[in-house]
Amino acid sequence: MVGQAAESLPYTGQIVYACLEQSWSDKHCSPQYIQAMQRALALGTQSELAEPLSFMHLAGLCCQAAGGEPQQAIDIAAAWTSLYTAAHLLDDVEDGGPITPETATTLNAATGLIFTAFRVLSTPWTTKVSDRVRLAIVEDFARTALQMGCGQHLDLLGSTSSLDQCWKMVESKSGDCFALACRTGAMLAGAQVETVESYSQFGQHLGVILQIADDLHGIRATKDERGDLATGKRSLPIWYALSVAPLELREHLLHCLQTASHDPTAEARALELIQTSGAALYLDIETRRHCLQALTCLHQVEPLAGPGQQLARLLNDYCPLSQCGAGCGS
Repeated sequence: MVGQAAESLPYTGQIVYACLEQSWSDKHCSPQYIQAMQRALALGTQSELAEPLSFMHLAGLCCQAAGGEPQQAIDIAAAWTSLYTAAHLLDDVEDGGPITPETATTLNAATGLIFTAFRVLSTPWTTKVSDRVRLAIVEDFARTALQMGCGQHLDLLGSTSSLDQCWKMVESKSGDCFALACRTGAMLAGAQVETVESYSQFGQHLGVILQIADDLHGIRATKDERGDLATGKRSLPIWYALSVAPLELREHLLHCLQTASHDPTAEARALELIQTSGAALYLDIETRRHCLQALTCLHQVEPLAGPGQQLARLLNDYCPLSQCGAGCGS
């Protein structure tokens, strides 16, 4: 990720986590449950913690880029990080097969992180915010959380029946989550409706890009994890291959997918068919398209140079366009 100096960021990860821990500081939450949520938070964000610039800074960067004070967004960043981590962990557990005592504990901790997000939003914030803006943000969090849950439910049911429907599910699961962080950050800055929407769309495109990368990674099994082919999950590369394959190859791929859960040879053959379909090239093109659209959203609002450049660089970490961040911010 981006090698930015920590002091140039709107706030540190330690401040965000301190805000979360403050919401656990009463007698209603047992020390054991707090420890379980702390472990879940560390597990869900471990790749982020190693980097100075990460997703938890989205709300603060968008607030700052829109002309606000980044410290205004600390509570939003804490609530969003908690919600994002919970969604990430729930997705991992629900896609991973039968529930075990260990995964059941993770599910319960993730549930606690969802409630923690709304506890943070319902207690006094670090900086003063008007009741109108605060209520709008709390409602936005609740609405978006339901949309994310709906997308995950469709994924679990295998209700998608086409590539187009799979894209819509991706937008609900991942795009809406990142749009929330960027949108509410801009709202805190008092930005105009059109500006708030541009930051929202930036986050939407970023979230979709991340899901594309996750789906491409997910079709390959690792030493420790079964891949999407073995678990029966129908992700973007799978739906693309099914949508372009000639009838005979499509039927062969469907057969391989149906038996991949217990037949490693069928799993390997399905992966081969997906690779030869051009799915990786298609999704690379889609990633580039979303990256350019995200940059267009940034250029439209003319963000302040420092935070605007950091938003573009954060996008560039997950986008194949090597010059993606050039020219953002004035």
